[in-house]
Amino acid sequence: MSAQVFIDESHRKSRYLLIATFIPINEVNSLRRKLRQAPTKPGQTFHMTKASNETRLKMCYLLTECKLNCLVIEHCDPSATQFEARMACLDTLCKQSKIQSASQMTLDFSTTEVQDCRIFEAHRSRLSSHFPIYRHSPSRHEPLLWVPDAVGWCWGRGGYWKKLIEPCVNSHIYLGK
Repeated sequence: MSAQVFIDESHRKSRYLLIATFIPINEVNSLRRKLRQAPTKPGQTFHMTKASNETRLKMCYLLTECKLNCLVIEHCDPSATQFEARMACLDTLCKQSKIQSASQMTLDFSTTEVQDCRIFEAHRSRLSSHFPIYRHSPSRHEPLLWVPDAVGWCWGRGGYWKKLIEPCVNSHIYLGK
């Protein structure tokens, strides 16, 4: 079954994380409804860095209950800029067969939208097979972007938080020196 992919990033010092969440098309609307209802108040958006620990825990429990399929691409190179790390992670993401079979990718709005599109178009022209439609959207308009935000925050934070979210991470790719 085809999936939609929701992508966000997180960074901590020289670690850059790109998180892709694969949601089967038949589950997109159901999960979107769940996210709009909890753990925030109706009409509010969610962002892990701004949430209380209680709200973070509620979000993590909700996500692990949903049995999500996430890919974390971790770029660790102290000499790389965030932009260079993002481009390397996006390039790696585009090479994944799960991406190439997805119907659509949605990325959180970014100042690198033009450069992101160049990477996607380069992969589209190189592949004779399908490459998904892609778009950038502010997370306040797309609750499903809250999922990779939460996974990335927890993974980057490490310790207890990483252990809590690990059931959602099916794949991890490490790019680094």
